[in-house]
Amino acid sequence: MLEIAKREKKHTLTFNRLDELIQAEIQKADDKHGDFQSCHEGISVLLKEIEGADAVLKSIKKHYDEVWKGVKTNDFSAQLPEIARLYLMGLYLAKEAIHVTAMSEKYFNHVVKNNPQVAMKGQQDMLGK
Repeated sequence: MLEIAKREKKHTLTFNRLDELIQAEIQKADDKHGDFQSCHEGISVLLKEIEGADAVLKSIKKHYDEVWKGVKTNDFSAQLPEIARLYLMGLYLAKEAIHVTAMSEKYFNHVVKNNPQVAMKGQQDMLGK
């Protein structure tokens, strides 16, 4: 049980650190662009971030396929540069995931702020009332 508690604590710290990055990204977007002017703008910004993450993920898959070719042929010299690219693409994907999460939260807050009756019903639904 102690190991589970340790993992949970580590997991919580990771989420806390990620949330700090997410909140900083929201603040940066707010400082630069302000609040969304409409739901159409909010969902458009969110889609742009999702498409960015998707492009990075496709690049990761391409580099993985190259590593796999090297594994099948025992060509280790071909694998190393691709593994390095996978590492970098993983960092880019993490950055894009933070952007998606930040804009999701920003859009959620926009909807709640502009539709309090929907927000209250949504909270009740989440609580099972």
